Amino acid sequence: MGARGPENDESSGNRLLSPGWPLTIAFVGIPLWWVLGLFQIVFFLACVPMVIQLAQRRVMVPRGFGVWLLFLVWIIGGVFVLQVDAPATVPGEGASRYFTFAYRYGWYLAATIAFLYTVNMRAELSTLRISRAIGWMFVMLASGGLLGLVMPTLEFPSVAELLLPGSIANNGFVQSLIHPQVAQLQDFLGYVEPRPSAPFAYANQWGIATAATIPHFAASWWVGNTWRRWVVVILLPLSFLPIVGSLNRGMWGALVMMTLFVIAKVALTGRLQVLWASLVVVILAAATLVVSPLGDLIQDRLNTPHSNEGRANLSTQAVVSTWQGSPFVGYGSTRDVQGNFNSIATGSSALCPNCSPPPLGTQGQLWQVVFSTGFVGAALYVGFILGQFLRSLPRSTVIAVAAQASTVAALVTLPVYTVIHPAIVVIFISLGLLVRENPGARLRPLKSLLVPPRRNIATVLLLTIVGATLGMGLQLTQERPYAATQSVLVSTAALVNAPQARPFTLDTEARLATSREVLDTVAEVAGLTGGPDEARARMLITAEPNTRILNVTFSHPDRQKAVAGAQEAAARYLELRESMAEQVSTERAQNLQNYQEALAESVSMTNGVVERDEAAAPAAADEEEPLVLAALQGTLIDLRQEYAQVSSTWLGLQRDNINPGEDFNDVRVTRSQDPWFVYMTSGAMLGLLAGLLVAQLIDGRRDRVGRDPQERLDLGLPVVGLVGVTESGEFSSAELEEASWVARTYAPLAGICPVTTSMVAVDLAERLDARLRGPVDRGGVRVLLVATTRSAARPVRRLYRESVAMGLQPVGLLLIEELNRTAGTASTATEGGTS
Repeated sequence: MGARGPENDESSGNRLLSPGWPLTIAFVGIPLWWVLGLFQIVFFLACVPMVIQLAQRRVMVPRGFGVWLLFLVWIIGGVFVLQVDAPATVPGEGASRYFTFAYRYGWYLAATIAFLYTVNMRAELSTLRISRAIGWMFVMLASGGLLGLVMPTLEFPSVAELLLPGSIANNGFVQSLIHPQVAQLQDFLGYVEPRPSAPFAYANQWGIATAATIPHFAASWWVGNTWRRWVVVILLPLSFLPIVGSLNRGMWGALVMMTLFVIAKVALTGRLQVLWASLVVVILAAATLVVSPLGDLIQDRLNTPHSNEGRANLSTQAVVSTWQGSPFVGYGSTRDVQGNFNSIATGSSALCPNCSPPPLGTQGQLWQVVFSTGFVGAALYVGFILGQFLRSLPRSTVIAVAAQASTVAALVTLPVYTVIHPAIVVIFISLGLLVRENPGARLRPLKSLLVPPRRNIATVLLLTIVGATLGMGLQLTQERPYAATQSVLVSTAALVNAPQARPFTLDTEARLATSREVLDTVAEVAGLTGGPDEARARMLITAEPNTRILNVTFSHPDRQKAVAGAQEAAARYLELRESMAEQVSTERAQNLQNYQEALAESVSMTNGVVERDEAAAPAAADEEEPLVLAALQGTLIDLRQEYAQVSSTWLGLQRDNINPGEDFNDVRVTRSQDPWFVYMTSGAMLGLLAGLLVAQLIDGRRDRVGRDPQERLDLGLPVVGLVGVTESGEFSSAELEEASWVARTYAPLAGICPVTTSMVAVDLAERLDARLRGPVDRGGVRVLLVATTRSAARPVRRLYRESVAMGLQPVGLLLIEELNRTAGTASTATEGGTS
């Protein structure tokens, strides 16, 4: 089960289209695909020949793969809620959501195909070769990272970018896929710092890909040829430069956890030399970071949280929005946040393109699956990866530890990095290598997972329909309110109609719009029994980004009350605003009047002094007197100007009417259909899940080998003989002789293995075993399995797997055809009780 020797690996690698060439071309050709603008697309293209090759064999899957199939099915439910508005997000619809959904689902399918390809190509494609292909990707990532540090501004149009129409090539999303650049230039440390990203568009994608590939590089490239070892010795230390320069704290954390994991694995296996060597390397690396400028860069990054608050807000809101709106199936895709987490009215603009936060479900794979597939989908996703990882823990081969470390990186970075790009293919290939490296992994045909729902399709469809019906019925019991929205254009003068008065922000205005006075009025108008608390729960205040337009929304099952509530809330808010403005303006006017009187007195006093000094000026002999007089005259002029300005302002306050704001547009009333889609889809998907589980239970009880076990068992095991048995459970001499002859045609045999749940099968196996006593008949690794037509299929599959796990080779099935027998026989009682 482990990696084949280097000589086998090299011989297979000398052929251009040797087994595994789709993976080889996808990984080894990364520099070419990057220049062509096909780096990410090539992994989709590589799936086509992989599927063709898999279709030509019986595809085997490990234990727990059904969980992943359920996840792939569960995602499809998101199609029906793509246009549903999530709480705290910008309302609206768009066809682009279907494209985004398809793109992400495509990556899940690509990862699935790569996983199955890795598991099933073990005879043709060595484990070492696969791990080295991933290691080559790390070589490209490290080289691209170094290039990003040396030439951070390097970028150029790819071939695909030149060939595509400008309307497509200039699209932001398409640009991120096909436009080659080597680094992102960011200044959140207080100075511009290049963050390596090649061949990816973003530094975070580079980070998770680097963390997932570095274990394979260090492990598989150290095995075998000397030149690869020199690459490890040279490139691994150099890779610390872009790793630190990327400023990816998530990647740093993943590398630390992987290092601790590997050291623990080595210590548990008793490889003391490897353990000491690992510790020395870690100490040297830490010392290098401390004494070099890299340590200062790490310290600067750790002292500059930068995105911590934003990530925390986004992840929290993603979970809250999912829980409040669609906890089971999520929303299918991401959504834009309403405003940002600092203000309800702030949005991106030409002057501040980053003022809008990223969409919900983009800052971490965990939050992405929670928001897009609900908590059920997230449990399936994490459960599959974690399950495969835990089953592989007992294995400690070099490649197994590398694949385990790669999986650790995926699990550690779940909250901070999304992997909907080539990194997910690397992660799932690592999971496939874990299966290959585990000789105790129980494999079963993929078709066997599909047989139960196919045989019980009526039950699955019925429960799906019942679930959808129950979901719609539950929605009928829920309140389905009308949402009335009254927009208000808030005056820029805010609450103080005076020069240099600082206007309130719309967040402050939103607080005023939900004040107790407004809520009391709305509760009275709408007849709410819950009073102001219920009114607050039914009211939503939003704002149009970068404007002074406030949206007051009130929800109620009665349309007229919804409209009345919104109108009354807006009207009462404007009244409060006007009242407060009048009060503040009155106070301002009184202060201005007092100030005006004080200025008048100062002007009078200063004027008297100036007149007296002017009269005494001709008799003054001191040279400083004219200077003092000039200063007094200047002060008098300033006081008169200040008095004139204050008088004008005071008169303006008395003359001008206060403008608190005005209603903007008519009341808009909507009644969302979103709850219907959420409840119906959630019910249908839960019903489908229940149907699949019931189908599995039913099929387990009814699944019998029958006279045609090929489809039932799907083991590729031929029926080599059909043996009849009498009603008393006896075999005729002719039947035994024919069965013995069949067994001898497969000699030498290691044994004849019966299904122990059937006494008839055990009896036949013992009789045949007694007839095969000679040295010519016994030996080797081949075995014949014995079962009856009424045997349950599951014990036969288990017997097959156990034989293979012991190194035996099942070559055929001896099938006993049982006739109707009396109910009291021991054979019938035994089989009926165990099946």
